[in-house]
Parts: sequence; structure tokens; C-alpha cells
Amino acid sequence: MSKLVAICPGHGPDTPGKRTPLFPDGTFMHENTFNRAVADKLEKHLQRCGFKTLVTTPRENDAPLKTRTDLANKAKADFYISIHANANTGIWGSAHEVDTFLPNTPRE
Repeated sequence: MSKLVAICPGHGPDTPGKRTPLFPDGTFMHENTFNRAVADKLEKHLQRCGFKTLVTTPRENDAPLKTRTDLANKAKADFYISIHANANTGIWGSAHEVDTFLPNTPRE
């Protein structure tokens, strides 16, 4: 039986302040632009490997975290992957990390 992976592309286009520091040319990138591109690639690769997928955030607007997690829980997702490109202090730095959160009790 195929496992269901819920993919959360993080913040939507309406979330204020979620962007990179300025690039040398004065432009910046909204976090959701990067997150969505990563989520789209991840979904394609997971499906190619036989996983079922559920994207928890619409493309056109934001969805609160509770709405996203409720959707995944209702669908009985086996995994929940939330993608973020955190801006950290708002300046370019050397922060690189992966955060992993696990539930306190295993799901039956």
C-alpha cells in the first residue's frame, strides 16, 4: 500500500516579510516562490517513486498552519513535510539547518 505524503509549501504569497535579503542588484525573492518550486519538484519525485501526495496550501493565497495540518490529518497522511526558506536575521549569513519535528506518541 502506497504511503501518503502531505507537502506544505510553507508561507503563501500574502504573508508579509517572508523574503530574502536584497540581492546585489536590489531585488529579492519571496519565500513562497522558492518553497513552491521545491514542493513541486518534491511532489513529482515522490509520485515517481510510488508515493501518493497531498499539497496542503493553495497557490493563490495563504492558509493558516492549523488549516494545513488539519487537511493532512483528515487525509491520514503518513508524513508531513513543511518547506521553508527562513530569512533568519534578514541579512545574508551562514545559517544552514534542517529542522525535524516528531509527534510525542506514535499514530496507530
